[in-house]
Amino acid sequence: MTDEEKIIFMAKVLKQHHHSFEYMVDETLKEYVELISIVFKSSNTVNLAILQNTMNLIVRNTMKSKSEEIIEFDDDAFPGDGIWAIPGKYRVRVRSLYDYCKLKNCLPEDLTPEEMERFLEKVELEEIIPIAKGQEIDYYTLRGFPEKFEIAKGELLWSEEEKKQVILGVLKNTGLRFFVSILPKDSLSELKKLLPEYDVDSSC
Repeated sequence: MTDEEKIIFMAKVLKQHHHSFEYMVDETLKEYVELISIVFKSSNTVNLAILQNTMNLIVRNTMKSKSEEIIEFDDDAFPGDGIWAIPGKYRVRVRSLYDYCKLKNCLPEDLTPEEMERFLEKVELEEIIPIAKGQEIDYYTLRGFPEKFEIAKGELLWSEEEKKQVILGVLKNTGLRFFVSILPKDSLSELKKLLPEYDVDSSC
């Protein structure tokens, strides 16, 4: 295997495993990095397969430990209904999910989308209404915010609904007066041109 092929090989492995790195303790992460260095030293394809399996095992054990931490936290800190609300449009029925995975002897990430849907409950997002003065925001406002800030080719990788929730949520907290005060003159001119296009009374 050439160096270029090893780089492509490791790129695929890291793409599969990157989600687990933040949960690895220092010793585990060090072990994982050492395996990467061995990959580039090895010329045996069989060894590479063994190394990949070892890395897969490290990731699986890491995520299993993290899942157990979440369940333990849920048992201690959440109400008896076992529902865990997270930012977004859904809530996860954690205890039911845990029981199901325990029965199947698998991790949540191993479930199919159809299986996962059994444990999701739709959350109705509140209507966010910014006014001139800034208002306090709470958890319910944040439910519609995306969990990650990602961009590709100059576009935010958010849905239209997520963009709406973020913009309105920020405006609610800062207030419209502050928003208008920080707009450049050219933007204010554009805003004045746009406002007549919207008949507020007819939309109410």
